[in-house]
Amino acid sequence: MMELHEETDGQLSFAEDVVNHPFHYCQDGGMECIDEMIAIFGKTAVKHFCLLNVWKYRKRAVFKNGAEDMKKADWYMKKYVELGGKAVNC
Repeated sequence: MMELHEETDGQLSFAEDVVNHPFHYCQDGGMECIDEMIAIFGKTAVKHFCLLNVWKYRKRAVFKNGAEDMKKADWYMKKYVELGGKAVNC
């Protein structure tokens, strides 16, 4: 999903939402990758995938993308809880 932003010169531009809706995870107007994974592998497998991604993004945040990785970890934790998991502090 693209978000509309106003530049410092007053011009409008679109920026990709790399945390919530990365373009490369939903191309050609199709299903988002995470939703397709649920359809193919089931909620339990994707729930575990989400928890593992929480760990990965929190672990690498200090060394790679900082705040962006922490936002991704938070997104995966929310999805994990949405799929029936209990919030954990990893």
